[in-house]
Amino acid sequence: SGYGRLGRQNPPPPPQQRPRRPWDGGPAPARRPGPPAGTPVVTITLIAICVVLYIVQQANPGFTARYALIPFAVEQGQYARLITSAFLHASLLHLGTNMLTLYIVGAPLERVLRPVRYLIVYFLSALGGSLFSVWLSPQFSIGVGASGAIFGLFGALVVLRRQIGAEAGALAVLIGLNLVISFTVPNISWQAHIGGLITGALVALAMQAVDRVTRRRSAT
Repeated sequence: SGYGRLGRQNPPPPPQQRPRRPWDGGPAPARRPGPPAGTPVVTITLIAICVVLYIVQQANPGFTARYALIPFAVEQGQYARLITSAFLHASLLHLGTNMLTLYIVGAPLERVLRPVRYLIVYFLSALGGSLFSVWLSPQFSIGVGASGAIFGLFGALVVLRRQIGAEAGALAVLIGLNLVISFTVPNISWQAHIGGLITGALVALAMQAVDRVTRRRSAT
């Protein structure tokens, strides 16, 4: 008859609390500081690698002969020389002028292309310059230097000059002067410069074509 009385109920158990961490209830932990936005990290890293390897060259004279570009050695299957030679230099002046040019040209280009594409241009240009040298240089000549890769950056700049804000006339004069030096100063591999310049321009054109196709597909 009527409703039965409810028996006495135990209170629910308190929710489990996770261990208190030092920052609970306070400000979030500070993030580890990184490089400022816009810092050309890849360009600086490439420069650092070249500087370190130049020191190794001075400490070990056989290092240059082992990794420099020698067309005969490449034809015998030592293909790594096509890339390793781009990180070696013949003198402190050679290293200094190349690294200064790399920073001036590479830093703004890296910001536009982003690291991955920038490295693609750089390494393919180094490869293109080396292949051109193997094709047109004496079999037992010794080639070193980042010039082929740097000229590839010049070629990419020509293609991307509007996007990067580079003035076309000044850029053409700069490239022209470098090419004149390549052909008139002894012991400079004009083959690597021409090969790198052509390769860099072609790679940048290919990237622009890919971007156009991607934009069309995303618009449809």
